Amino acid sequence: KVYLRGLAFPVWVSWYRYPLPKGKWEWRYVVATFPASGRTVLLWGRRRFSIEHFFKAMKSEFSLGQFGQRTPLGVHRFLVLCFLAYLLAHWVRMEQEGEGLTWREAARESLRLLLPGLVAQAALGELHALGLWHPPPDEVRGKAGLCRLCKRCKF
Repeated sequence: KVYLRGLAFPVWVSWYRYPLPKGKWEWRYVVATFPASGRTVLLWGRRRFSIEHFFKAMKSEFSLGQFGQRTPLGVHRFLVLCFLAYLLAHWVRMEQEGEGLTWREAARESLRLLLPGLVAQAALGELHALGLWHPPPDEVRGKAGLCRLCKRCKF
């Protein structure tokens, strides 16, 4: 516990051994405004690092740092889209963990995997809205294809 001149409350100083490559280590010192051991600060730092890593990826790879929305609804939409893009790329990275994809490569791969299905869903929605396509019952769907106009559609 240390009292610093000009500071109305005490601070606590702690230290821990930080591992370095090749089996080496060094002492790291931490100042906190609450009584915390070096181990507690180390655990909190690991959790904080994962949060910081998330925001760094969101800013650099998913354009969160570029937004210029002026309305609360625009900000909300932008945040939801950025988070959705991050989540999809994260799923692709987890599926292909052995390949060591970067965030940019994972985003491209998720786009390659998911965009054709989204385009097909949008086209089918438009056809349904125009009254040109009515989805068949589930038991007939495998036999009739996607639409009644073309029996060969096997999406």
